[in-house]
Amino acid sequence: MLALLVLQHNRVVSTNALTEEIWQDPPPRSVLTTLQTYIYQLRKLLTSGESQQGMLITRPSGYLAAIDPEDLDVFVFERLIQQGSALLDDGDPVRAATRLREALALWRGPVLTDVQCGPILEAHAVRLQESQLQAVELRIEADLRLGRHRALISELRSLISEHPLHERFYSQLMLSLYRSERRFEALDVYQHLHSVIRRELGLEPSPSLRRLQLRMLSADPLLDTRASAEGIARAGVVLAPAQLPPSTMDFSGRQDELATIRESLTAHSELVPSAQILQIVGAAGEGKSALAIQAAHQLRGAYPDGQFYAELSAGGRPADPAEVLAGFLRVVGVRQHEIPATLEERSRMFRTWSADRRVLLLLDGAASAGQVQPLLPSGRRCAVLITSRTFLHGPLGTMAIELGELDPVEAVSMLARIVGRNRVAREHAQAEHTVSLCGYLPLAIRAVGNQLRLSRHWPLAKSVARLQDPAARLSALSAVGADLRAGFGDSYRMLDGREQRLFREIGGLGRPVVTAAEAADLLAVDERDAEAALDRLVEVRLLRADGPFLYRIPELVRIYSGELARDETREKAPC
Repeated sequence: MLALLVLQHNRVVSTNALTEEIWQDPPPRSVLTTLQTYIYQLRKLLTSGESQQGMLITRPSGYLAAIDPEDLDVFVFERLIQQGSALLDDGDPVRAATRLREALALWRGPVLTDVQCGPILEAHAVRLQESQLQAVELRIEADLRLGRHRALISELRSLISEHPLHERFYSQLMLSLYRSERRFEALDVYQHLHSVIRRELGLEPSPSLRRLQLRMLSADPLLDTRASAEGIARAGVVLAPAQLPPSTMDFSGRQDELATIRESLTAHSELVPSAQILQIVGAAGEGKSALAIQAAHQLRGAYPDGQFYAELSAGGRPADPAEVLAGFLRVVGVRQHEIPATLEERSRMFRTWSADRRVLLLLDGAASAGQVQPLLPSGRRCAVLITSRTFLHGPLGTMAIELGELDPVEAVSMLARIVGRNRVAREHAQAEHTVSLCGYLPLAIRAVGNQLRLSRHWPLAKSVARLQDPAARLSALSAVGADLRAGFGDSYRMLDGREQRLFREIGGLGRPVVTAAEAADLLAVDERDAEAALDRLVEVRLLRADGPFLYRIPELVRIYSGELARDETREKAPC
């Protein structure tokens, strides 16, 4: 009973489940009384220390063990496995091996070895034993990437004797032997597995194992672990990184922009000695990242040596280019201890690796040209796609695409892809009103559309009603996952004090357009200074220039500006 309650910690275990686990045969007539007695006895055992007070809780349908997961070795074990696996995927085998060893050190024999298991605990035991095998596989994989192949041979032979049909251990033993200059023994391991599987199951080894055998027979140099120039290892690593995030299923419109990106980033010329670079510039919520990811997936075939991705403004803070480069180098095979200490040396090593390769970089949310410059590959057949709130000046090339809101037709089409074309066709006027209230911004449309898709019984008019009030619109959008305030706030913080004041004053005007003359009056400056401030607001995508002296503030941005103005008024009001 205690084992089941602990393994199901913080969840109610029904009396039926407890009965099934404890009595596989028909339970006694007094089963409920007996269970209560067991719970009483467990409480007496567990309340000897103050920390265990109230651990077992009675619920109407069963019992619950209230336990901090960090107090359970099972929980810690599974958390360490997840961390180790993620570090391995990120190209950090040193830390991955450490985490996985910590996980395996928690094991002290078979699961629940002193418990007579029923069907539920037996299932838990099988799952945990599989998790242990997975941890062993991952730890060995980390050690292989670190060049510890000789030390692994004895361990892997022992594991194969315990698990004679576990193909992953066979492939790891083959690699360990091959990299220890024992190729014939490695091939003999394959023949042994072939015989065992044919005899036991009547099958052939898996396609991946057959491919490994063929690569060993042909002495494929990529199986070796000898490092190339500047410490770049070429085996046991991902030689063609594929780091692009998945593209959005509801991507709609932007076909002209996609065509421009494809044409620009594949137009390599012998006369151009550097990589092709293109910037996508746009305001918060306009879909810069979605467009860039969509385009990058369409371009993957043109860059067979790898696609790299870096988020350069995670958590609102500019990412450190030195850390980004360390991630790039790990994923192409540079061991942790071989990564140089300085940004300049890391940049030089990445340029060396990329010099004769065709790779694509997607740098999302760049804050400045200085942040991007060290990350650029040196090969002229490489390409770089950058998204940013503002145009990045400097030695980055001049190709740029400036986004805006979606065309109203494209916006409705995007909503239809999310919630269903028939639904939008039935309520077309409400769909048009919905995307209008979303400011024709893809981020807002996607968030509202996902809410409508989950709430299929809602008419689109309900969404319109929730967004109708301007004072509550940004909060309503934030509630469904479109935190536009954060994006607008990032742009606002890029302004100096006078520019911020002008932005707040414009929000207080209560209309979507402002002239240079009006801005001059608001700031009490001449029109030339006012135009400079307005142009800065345009640069950070909080205004749009609609003519030489006329500026437009998008509706959702105007609502945000009005909120700032009201907050300032409240702060200045006497208590």
